[in-house]
Amino acid sequence: MVAPGGESGLNSGLVVLDMNGGTTEDAGTSFATPLVSGLACLAWETFPGKTASEIRDILIECAEDVNNNGLDPIMGYGRINAYYTLAPPDAPGNLSISGGVGDNPNLIWDANIEPDIEEYNIYKKEGAGNWFQIGTVDVPDTQWTDVSCEIGTRFDPLVYYQVKAEDFTEQESAASNTVFTRVESIHKRIDEYAGLTAEIPTIFTLKQVYPNPFNPSTTIQYALPKASDVLITVYDLLGRTVWSYEESAKPAGYYSLLWSGLNDNGNQVASGIYLISFSTPEFRAVQKAVLIR
Repeated sequence: MVAPGGESGLNSGLVVLDMNGGTTEDAGTSFATPLVSGLACLAWETFPGKTASEIRDILIECAEDVNNNGLDPIMGYGRINAYYTLAPPDAPGNLSISGGVGDNPNLIWDANIEPDIEEYNIYKKEGAGNWFQIGTVDVPDTQWTDVSCEIGTRFDPLVYYQVKAEDFTEQESAASNTVFTRVESIHKRIDEYAGLTAEIPTIFTLKQVYPNPFNPSTTIQYALPKASDVLITVYDLLGRTVWSYEESAKPAGYYSLLWSGLNDNGNQVASGIYLISFSTPEFRAVQKAVLIR
């Protein structure tokens, strides 16, 4: 249906599509307005938290520009599509992954045809773990690179990816097809960081936690150029201590420490952003880590 203009044809009025693909045209707001109003009421019932202005914006976002006549408030916002307005998007198609050993995995997929798609959400699963959202891509882009890991060899663990489309009403589609690759293992990174040698670090260092975002655990890697007291503390965004590790007179060297997403009482903490503080009497550094359950 097209509204609110008053000319005949597809510029305004009502166009009814029957089950056989045929159409019947009527002109004017007398035909179009009641159906547009009815669709607005259905949208309001489907999305009860939206304001009248937001419902209007949804109808506009879902409109189709018929014959490239333009979308304007005088001749109408195009053909109002009830399906696009009320239904969630279709799943993105033909997700694929590319890259060689040592590269960051690169995802690419086909763009959705719906006019009201706002963004694509990227999901990841490590091995037999749970799916978690790791990124978002604004339309019209249809590719994303996972900079948190590098493609490994056939001896490394598997990770899986899916993409979901999200529309203007914040409805999310079903998942795309699943793709997977092998990525350099956490333990290999730890071994390489330690160097498997007797080298002594020259400076205090807190490396980027890995993986990040994570579920259910992440590895904290740090270096001590000399024997030192060490305190590692995880805080929430309110500054409250969630978990801590302390050791006195720890010898110089490279170290890794696993935080399993538990608090000091051994209970799982909620999804969110956490601050990881690494401190010695001579050095302090803080990093953000994102837990997604």
